Amino acid sequence: MKPMLRMFYAIFLQPSQNVLYVDHRIVDQTANADSFVEVSGIMKACAANLLKICSDLRLLHMNGAIRLPAVQAGSSIMPGKVNPTQSEALTMIAIQVMGNDTAIGIAASQGNFELNVFKPVIGRASCR
Repeated sequence: MKPMLRMFYAIFLQPSQNVLYVDHRIVDQTANADSFVEVSGIMKACAANLLKICSDLRLLHMNGAIRLPAVQAGSSIMPGKVNPTQSEALTMIAIQVMGNDTAIGIAASQGNFELNVFKPVIGRASCR
């Protein structure tokens, strides 16, 4: 496990109970958001991989190399057309995760001295 991720777990989660608790290093915790940035970066990397997989599946389906199941009806003027709705939905989710990573990165870079007032933005983007 990466050191920053290990620190994230050590700071915010008690290993035995998996509940949030208040850290005694309050100055460090109010000034820095490194752990959130690292976890968000890991999620962004996973989203990028899923985005590529979905794009590849759509292209392979359009070329006829594979056949995606017909989950929803296609077009009334094009019988047999299959809309890749599942891969499209996953693509939208992946793009949202990438956008949240950008918001977390920018919010973590803000703040003055020992206080970062953008923690609510980081929290909201982390939970979406």
